[in-house]
Amino acid sequence: MRVWRRFWAAPSLLFILASSTAGATLTPGRLLITTDQSATPANTLYEYTTTGTKTQTFNVPFPTSPRDNYVRDIAVDTDGNVEIFNGTFAPYLTTFTPSTGSFTHHPGDFSVVNNVSYGGVAIYGKYVFVSDEVTANSSNAGIVRFDAANNYATTRFKSGTEYERVSIGANGLLYAIQGGEFLGLSGVDVFDPQMMNLIRSVPLAADSRAVAVDPTGDMFVASWDGKIYHYNATGSLLKTRDLGFGNIDDIDISPSGQLVIGGRFGDVILTDTSLSSQTSFKASGTPVFVAFTSPVPEPTSAALLTVASLILAQRSGRGARARDGFMRKGMQSRGNHGSERV
Repeated sequence: MRVWRRFWAAPSLLFILASSTAGATLTPGRLLITTDQSATPANTLYEYTTTGTKTQTFNVPFPTSPRDNYVRDIAVDTDGNVEIFNGTFAPYLTTFTPSTGSFTHHPGDFSVVNNVSYGGVAIYGKYVFVSDEVTANSSNAGIVRFDAANNYATTRFKSGTEYERVSIGANGLLYAIQGGEFLGLSGVDVFDPQMMNLIRSVPLAADSRAVAVDPTGDMFVASWDGKIYHYNATGSLLKTRDLGFGNIDDIDISPSGQLVIGGRFGDVILTDTSLSSQTSFKASGTPVFVAFTSPVPEPTSAALLTVASLILAQRSGRGARARDGFMRKGMQSRGNHGSERV
């Protein structure tokens, strides 16, 4: 039985709603997958083995009725808690704590257009980032950062710039895929997640929906055309793999360099950073957002020194911006209701 309670969290005065279920433990080395209303049950967080066996099921609640669309992206912190982008036009950041089985819902001024692949969440230390776009519910856009050490108080960055997705690379940087109305190409903005300085902007040569980054800064980009594109840190294309599945919408990287990819039609594909081979299975429901149960460790002090040098280079004018002109083809809904667009 779920028990609902409400309280006010000082000093931010943001209310937090919580519910609980039986306690659980995530198994290291497995996968987490969220699915939409088409799953049975709907709006669900699943644990799977990498060979496609479903091992645990967690129904993700929503604190108001009716529900605001479906659960989207997920990320796991170093304590094993799962942060969930829960909704679309009026979403919550929902924290699932497996050890207690509780779901805690954090409100914030963020939303995304009703596209099957949008709505990103990323974790760096005590910070949780979500992507934000202009919708009928809110004219604001940018990146919203929740501070888990301060009652999930929020701060907005890059106000006025729309972002579809966010992720933290294994190099310790924040990657944000640019959003909006596009005509073919997209780009990714790269930030220092602590100071939120823009380090560089990198154009991408495909209809990119999500990005995973290895410790060297190489980017593995999931594209709507069913391919994975491997770029170096500055955007030179190194390799492409055609997965054989259309409408790819998510990607995540493990500490060992394994990649998991999710698709609009329930496809889950596994490969690694060599992109030399792959396996796949079908998950319950569509579309699917994916993550590993074992988060990529935060970068070492040496990697942080590299980040610092990149920031200094950007400040001295050696960093580059190439954001203007990045455009993407696609349709999406910005209203409160209506059919989902791709």
